[in-house]
Order: sequence, then C-alpha cells, then structure tokens
Amino acid sequence: MTWTSIHDAVVKHFKASSRQASIRCLQELPYFFEGWFTAEVLIALRERFPAIRLLSNTNYSGFQKPDIVIEDVEFTAVVALKHIATRNPDAASRWDGRKGSTVSKDILNLRTTGKEDVARRVLVFYGPAVLSAHKPRAACEKNRPFCVECSTQHLSKTLEAAGHPPVAAPVPVALLEPEATFHLLEFEP
Repeated sequence: MTWTSIHDAVVKHFKASSRQASIRCLQELPYFFEGWFTAEVLIALRERFPAIRLLSNTNYSGFQKPDIVIEDVEFTAVVALKHIATRNPDAASRWDGRKGSTVSKDILNLRTTGKEDVARRVLVFYGPAVLSAHKPRAACEKNRPFCVECSTQHLSKTLEAAGHPPVAAPVPVALLEPEATFHLLEFEP
C-alpha cells in the first residue's frame, strides 16, 4: 500500500456515476458535508483494501482525533478532511483559521504532532469552483472562494503570516465530469 494507491481508490470512488449524481446535488447547497465525504472515503478504502485497519475521529499516536487513520502492515496514513461549499458565506474562512475547524489548522496539526513515520495529508473536497477565475498573474477579490488558485494562495499566505512555511499548491483533481466544477485538493503538510 502507498499513498498513491489510496489516492487512486478515493478518486475512482468519487468518479463513479452514483457519486457524480450526489456531488452535483451537494455542490448546489450552501452547507458543509464533511461527514458524508468522510464516510464515502472510508467506504472507498474498505472496498479497495478490505484488510486494512481504519479509524475515524479517534486519537492516534499523538494525533488529536484525525478524520481518518489508515493502517496496513508497513504503511500508516493520517488524514484530515474538509468539505468547502463555496456557496456558503463562510467558505473563505474555512481556509484561514477565522472559524473553528479550518484547512490551515489541519495542516499545522499534521505538521507538528504524532509519529514521524506516517503519511500525512489534508484532503479538501471543494466546489463549485474553477481552477482559475482570472487572467494569468492577476488575483480575485470578490470571487476568491470560487477560484481554486486564489484560495490555495490565500492558504499559503495565511500560514506564512503566522510564521509557518507555506504549503505546496495541490494538483486539483476534477471529481465532477464533464463540468470540472468540483475538485479534490490534496495537501501534504
């Protein structure tokens, strides 16, 4: 088992026609559905890797209640998971720490706690959004939550402003086809 095999199983699960229909519905609503996405990721992992040990929302080796822990014989991963519904008025604050549970806090928690020999990822299910909502080298102001590029740049600026290293930009995976308006963003803290 590797992180790549986990990533591939999750992406394949969400690209199934039944999940596509659910995502189309969810992206139109202004609510955060982290519980649904966590459950679906757990289902995807159990179906693909029936012998692994899965934990959810349970303290694990110094990590405080991560969303998902994946254990195999010689591989362990700790995963924080967020759903950012860009139609929600609080969507932008889910990146930067102005609200309780945010992507920046998850990145910092995964950087600073727990065992060293585990894979650490923050998965953000994000949309509706486009990869870039502006001309090259420009930036969004009003529509930032709907722009993946500006939102992830804002995350790095937030971390830097707090005295922490920025996070590498994710490689977005379009989960909704053919529209490409709902994305999986994967951050390695």
